[in-house]
Amino acid sequence: MADQKPTVIKTGSSNVGLIFLALAVIVAAVVAFMMFQSERKENDAVSGAASAVSQAAQDVGDAAKSETK
Repeated sequence: MADQKPTVIKTGSSNVGLIFLALAVIVAAVVAFMMFQSERKENDAVSGAASAVSQAAQDVGDAAKSETK
């Protein structure tokens, strides 16, 4: 009997791991959303610039046509 160690029975849990996991998921979702929004803004900017270049090329083409008539 002297060699036996006492048995500790834990009756409750602290849920710290669950709270940490929830916070990690929330942070990951926020970061993913921010990256998605950033990518969308870049695409919009590139589309706007391409549209402006296209319009400028159209104007140059129209001017060249009117000069050759």
